[in-house]
Amino acid sequence: MTDTLLTGTAGASWGPDGFIYVDANTNGGGLLRVEAKPGAKPSWFTVLDTASGEFDHTWPDVLPNGKGVLFTIRSSAKNRPKGRTSSAIAVADIPSGKHRMIVDDAMYARYATSGHLLYVTGNKTLMVVPFDQNSMKVTGEPTVLSEGMRLGLLGGSADLAVSATGTLVYATGAGQGKQELVWVTRDGRAQAVDPEWPSDYLGFQPSHRTGSGSP
Repeated sequence: MTDTLLTGTAGASWGPDGFIYVDANTNGGGLLRVEAKPGAKPSWFTVLDTASGEFDHTWPDVLPNGKGVLFTIRSSAKNRPKGRTSSAIAVADIPSGKHRMIVDDAMYARYATSGHLLYVTGNKTLMVVPFDQNSMKVTGEPTVLSEGMRLGLLGGSADLAVSATGTLVYATGAGQGKQELVWVTRDGRAQAVDPEWPSDYLGFQPSHRTGSGSP
């Protein structure tokens, strides 16, 4: 699956349909969809709504039922100073790719199997809100989980991950400091992977027994 559009992408999610949904390696663009098999070629999945100021779709997260993909919309805010951008959470239908915004002033959505949506606001607050993956709609009021979230170096991202069993890990604080990629077992033991590997994001292994991150 080597393709110039897939090199250096910022976010990807593997769906139950056997396709990987990827943030295209462009200076702004929609999401790509590529079948998880050797030699597969990516195709465009979402299309920017440029009339609304959208210039990038990032950080996809496929819903477990395979009906849709959560992602972050980055857009030029018409009512803000020149050069300022805004973020919102959207969901795109599979396979059509048609999308709609579901949460404004939000980024880096992650679905929890408890039936909730996790996301981070523009003021770095981690929120949780009830979400029905079948209707792909928010079904309740949001609740604050934590403040002072640490945002990623790339736009629209945050140090946040949730496993299929519902375990949540996240990082707070603005300081970057020295970072090291490590494996962390479920009993809390950390082991360095390689000191030469840079890392800015948290994630779980598919087995849900270990996680990786940047302490």
